[in-house]
Parts: sequence; C-alpha cells; structure tokens
Amino acid sequence: MARPRAPSTTAYYQCDTPLVPLQQWPSLLIELALARNLPEYRLLRGTGIFIDDVMSERLLTPIQVFQLIHNSQRQRGYEQCGYEELRFLLGNHIFPGHYGAASNALVNAAHLYEWLATLVRLQRLLFPLLQLRLELGPERVYLYWRDSTGAHEACDFLSDMLLSGIHSCVRWLSGKAFDWQLQLRRLRPAYYEQYELHWGEQVQFGSLWNRLSLARSQAFSPWPHASTKAFTSAEREAQQQLAQLPEQQSFLAALYRYLEYHLLQPEAAVPNLESTAAAFCMSSASLKRKLQKHHTHFQAIYDELRRALALEWLGNQSLPLEQLAQRLHFHDSANLRRALKKWTGLTPQALRLESEQTPTQRGSIFCSSDS
Repeated sequence: MARPRAPSTTAYYQCDTPLVPLQQWPSLLIELALARNLPEYRLLRGTGIFIDDVMSERLLTPIQVFQLIHNSQRQRGYEQCGYEELRFLLGNHIFPGHYGAASNALVNAAHLYEWLATLVRLQRLLFPLLQLRLELGPERVYLYWRDSTGAHEACDFLSDMLLSGIHSCVRWLSGKAFDWQLQLRRLRPAYYEQYELHWGEQVQFGSLWNRLSLARSQAFSPWPHASTKAFTSAEREAQQQLAQLPEQQSFLAALYRYLEYHLLQPEAAVPNLESTAAAFCMSSASLKRKLQKHHTHFQAIYDELRRALALEWLGNQSLPLEQLAQRLHFHDSANLRRALKKWTGLTPQALRLESEQTPTQRGSIFCSSDS
C-alpha cells in the first residue's frame, strides 16, 4: 500500500488574512444588531469597519470578524435586547448565500449527504472560519467541527450560526424536517430555549463531541429539485476558483493535519514543537508566537488531536490500552488513563462503551486540498 501523502505545511491563511466578504453575513450581523438599538460606535469599535463600507467588496480578517461578534454581544444596557438570538437569525441566512458557483452547487445537491459533502469540500469559499469534517458511520452520518482561525470566545457563536444555517437551508431545499441529533461539548447555556426552538429536544450539552448527526437513510433520500448537470457544472467551477486561491486551509487546520499524519504513521517520531516548527519552515519561537496569536499553544493542539483519536480508536478498534497508549505517544497506559480522565472526566472503559455506540469510518471527507 502506498504511503499517504504528507499534508502541506506552506500554504495556509491565518487569523489576520483578509478572507470574509463584508457584504455577506457580516453586513447582515451589523444590520440585525443596529435594528436592536445597539449604537453604531459600540458595534464597530475596534473592527476597522466603517458603516459606509458595509456594501463594499472589502474582505475582513477573522480578527475583525471576531471583534464584530464580540461587540454585538453582551454590551452594557443591551442585555435584554435579544443578543442571544442573533447567531440563530444570522444562521438562517448564510446558506446557500451569494457565493457564486459554490452556492449553486449547494442548491443543486441531490440529497443531504451530497449537500454536506459539498459544504465541507468548498468550506474555504462558504465558511472558512471553522474546520469541518464529514464522516460516514454504519447507521449515521456525522459532521464534526473545530476552531480553525483562533476564534476563541467567538467559536460558540460561529458554530451556532453554522448549525442554524445547515438546518434552515436543507429544510428549504428538501421540503421536509430531519431527525437531527446535536451534541455539544460546552455546558448548557442560559439561552437554551433558542436551541429548543431551532432543534427541538435532540440537543445534548456536555457531550464528548461537537457534532451533528442523523440517520444514514435520511442523508441519502433524494431531494425533489436537484439537478445533477447543474451541480456538476457548479462544483467544477467552484473547484477552479479554489485552485486559484493562494491558500485553501487555515494555519490551525494545516497544523492539525501535520500532527495527525505523524500520529497515524507507526514508525514516525513523536512530533514536538521543534520538529513541527522546522516542518513549517520557522523557528520554535515563531511557531509559539503564531499559535499565541491564534489563542492557543502547541500542547493544547497536540492534546486535542490525541483526545479525538483516542475517542475514535476506543470505539472502532479493540486495541489493548497499552497499545493505544503507545500509538498516542504516552509513556504507558497509566498516563493515558490520567489524560483521558482529565480531558473527559471518564475512564477508558466508560469511554469505550460510550464510543462504541457511535462508530464511524475515518476520512470520509475532510476539507480543502488534502481531501
């Protein structure tokens, strides 16, 4: 079997790269916030955005977007004006959006799985601030996501907006409701009623995963107005647009892929800060600064990846704990047990039982250039 191709460590966008069109959903966020009587100077403070820019073709950096999101939230004297519903209202309008060929591909998808797969493949054009992964299990389809641009406090807002966009758009295109199950790692928020309004009772907080899932049979049920010819043409054009971009993945996504690649190679050395920095053609100090700019650090990224792989392998493979510890580069199984307890609050035995209930097949569809 051929050795998997090493992921790219050179072409990536960062939290200060202009990539989000202001005239798309950021302008709608501004409109919704102003309609709730949030003063313009508070909303735009620190963003570098002027109200006259709203309908321009200007691109915002993720940092500017995160500041705008922050300003639209808990402002003094503004708490009772419905700020918590902004993310859900905004999400209802982001897909299919006005992204040219990428939006046309979404509109003409044959079924839900093809729609989700298209969203993941074209996420650089459609929603580049989170890293998405689609996996196909024996009975269910799973969509996972994680922060990809240093969103930090804005990550929950972005994920709620993304999920509302998915829910709204697929219901519009299919003409029917789906039996979604939504699992979130965060604790139950004060605005829980908004989730009940949009998702019903199928929301679980304090979960092991951030993921959205539904039955496989529903995911492949044909949609009434799909066009294979239009979809193929739009997908081809969108892929050509992607190929012309200087970068197709974020820095954090590139880092996750690099570390995952080395963790999945049995003979590979343990990845560390120094070797990773060298692979990204920078010094260790530069890598630390870049990670700090994205509100994280090397060990946090490494542990997050090992946590995800541990959950997957505990459910999909009957590996002895010692072997699992070795594959994840722990000194022994006792260290792995302590790490799992710290990360999840559960023992390996309890995690194996939990994970076995929802097995998946790795690598169905990831994002961008390394798919």
